[in-house]
Amino acid sequence: MEKFNVEVKKGKSLLGYKLQIVDFENVIITVGRFENWQKIIEDKKEWILHHLAKMPVKKNLLNQKKINILGEEYGLNISEGKNDSLIFFDDKKEIFIRVKTMTDNYIKKMIDKRIRPKALKIIRDKTKELSNKFNIKIGDVKIKNQKTRFGSCATNGNLNFNWQIIMFPMDKFEHVILHELTHILEHNHSHRFWGKLAEMDKKSYLNNQWLKKEATKLFIV
Repeated sequence: MEKFNVEVKKGKSLLGYKLQIVDFENVIITVGRFENWQKIIEDKKEWILHHLAKMPVKKNLLNQKKINILGEEYGLNISEGKNDSLIFFDDKKEIFIRVKTMTDNYIKKMIDKRIRPKALKIIRDKTKELSNKFNIKIGDVKIKNQKTRFGSCATNGNLNFNWQIIMFPMDKFEHVILHELTHILEHNHSHRFWGKLAEMDKKSYLNNQWLKKEATKLFIV
């Protein structure tokens, strides 16, 4: 992505400028009266593009016909009904959704609510499996819906994950979990951290690069 939209605001009492990344294609710059906003945007272009790439692309689920869960493609069937419902047919790889209100925002809220329990089980099961494999003691495992973070680790071993990591291919999904498990051993991003992560994930570098470029493109809400 080389182009983005810029909204300019004037800050009468502002000395300097403020940059705000709104979403994957929009930036707001607030400038003081003596600042040249065009030059600032040009000077900061690489920084802006880097942060825009980390923002999830907004999708219109009304037009979406499929989603991926751990590398498996599921057909997405959305229709209007009297009651909200979401049913998985794992054998047929189909998801049937009925909603009372056929708007993109309403559908996303319903999906966020209904798929979370399934995502929590998948993430907890995999985290337990990998922590046992590498003999790492963990605390509680919870899920959230964050914009750009995939996971976090507390000093007591409690782990939080963005539930939408189940949209990643299996090896990238496991990489996110291994990343947070490594933080239980090393609470930083030192050379020791990356070395230990690479011992557990032989494709650690490639998986990390993929996450930086492609991960948020798969988020659906």
